[in-house]
Amino acid sequence: MVVTSGSVPFLMILPLTLEASMKLGATTLALSVLVASTGCGNSSPRMLQSVIASPAIADAQNFTNGKVKFTPTGIFNKAPTHVTPLPPCSAIKSADSCITAWSTSPLDTIATIDQTGVAHCLSGESGTVTIGVAVVGDGPVMGVAKLTCP
Repeated sequence: MVVTSGSVPFLMILPLTLEASMKLGATTLALSVLVASTGCGNSSPRMLQSVIASPAIADAQNFTNGKVKFTPTGIFNKAPTHVTPLPPCSAIKSADSCITAWSTSPLDTIATIDQTGVAHCLSGESGTVTIGVAVVGDGPVMGVAKLTCP
């Protein structure tokens, strides 16, 4: 309510009725619950969604001594969404997402890969293999690249 005293208006604060006070309290409580439910602690954890490797496709004859270094990138659901390189588990001290093993499929028949991601073709073998990685946790081995042996 605005009341004027002479020519100067001033605001007159009237006490709230019990009903108005209860409505204000209920509104304040509802707003507090809304703010609390959208604040910290209600978000899902950052999770690894997939792994890719660079190069995605490689022909061993185009690399020095036929050795191809694959660099893994972890793709996550929250920032930072791309982590390159996704480290081997031996390089970190936490249970964060990391690579537990590299592999070839078919397994060691055409090419092999060491645990640093360096692959090479076996002598006298030719064909294409899938390069895979296993990550910490219960996930399966993921195919991340292809290697062609001459």
